[in-house]
Amino acid sequence: PKEFRGGGGMSWPVVQFGELYTEPSRNGVYKSQEHHGDGVKIVNMGELFAYDVIGSQEMKRLRMSQVEMDSFGLADGDLLFGRRSLVEPGAGKCSIVEGLDQPTTFESSIIRVRLNNTKIRPRFVYYWLKSPQGRGRVKAIVTGTNVKGIRGTVLKTIEIVCPPIPTQDAIILKLRAYDDLIENNRRRIALLEQ
Repeated sequence: PKEFRGGGGMSWPVVQFGELYTEPSRNGVYKSQEHHGDGVKIVNMGELFAYDVIGSQEMKRLRMSQVEMDSFGLADGDLLFGRRSLVEPGAGKCSIVEGLDQPTTFESSIIRVRLNNTKIRPRFVYYWLKSPQGRGRVKAIVTGTNVKGIRGTVLKTIEIVCPPIPTQDAIILKLRAYDDLIENNRRRIALLEQ
């Protein structure tokens, strides 16, 4: 098996991303304009660009049946990837779904990946994909000239580091503390600006 060698002599197994899925990745839903305006929340590229963590934000609405939601619904822990974008940073941009407060779906320019939580923590993958190594793996699969994009069939082939679960949990705990600190400082700055 392949290994990722990091600083301090540590080495972690490397696996193909698709081996960690609980089901095949899925492109989002497309519906004509008459279905828009009410119904469930829908994650568009605007939310994907604006938020690294997608949950209780206000969003546009889309009418969906329960059968459609069974296929195109989101759940906490899902990873969302920009499938196509006019700007390169949008192609392959990853956000994580956490803290959903209502049924939510996602649009056709987005790929949903649902991971096996007993093999890998979605939050760990999210953080790793923000690292230079992770960003490099995704950037390497971006194609196109005018519209940049990634394909789910290729996304599942990228190599992902897969340390033991206790190591993943420890890394998540440490990085979440920094995220919380950054968010608290952002709120303080907003208050001071007011």
